[in-house]
Amino acid sequence: MVVRRPSIHRVIPAKAGISVQGEHGVREKTEIPAFAGMTLCLTGRMSTEGHFFVYMLASRKYGSIYIGVTGDLPGRTYLHREALTPGFTSRYRIYRLVYFEQHDEPLAAITREKQLKKWRRDWKIELIERDNPEWRDLFEQIAS
Repeated sequence: MVVRRPSIHRVIPAKAGISVQGEHGVREKTEIPAFAGMTLCLTGRMSTEGHFFVYMLASRKYGSIYIGVTGDLPGRTYLHREALTPGFTSRYRIYRLVYFEQHDEPLAAITREKQLKKWRRDWKIELIERDNPEWRDLFEQIAS
């Protein structure tokens, strides 16, 4: 199987805009961008194909879980797998795609991501095991 490399993307951090260091060391609150956490193309435009995904990555069965949202699931998963973005997933080697769901609207995907992040761990595990009881890596399924 040939896995195509995705185009280069820029990721807006999920907590972008929450606070910034202002003048004289004072922290200032700013608004959270509507698409915080979404993967954007270098052109600055979000994928307009109408496919937005909430996904869960795991380090192993019952291991650490990461929840994210993107407009390019194969590309974003590839970035996690190759540890091309520094952070939680690369530090703890979390790259196994174990769950994803598709949404038509970016706001729906962002809302669902935030909802899942608030869930208890056992609820997240139940959601993963409903469709993927063996915690198989679904990357090959989406990359083909």
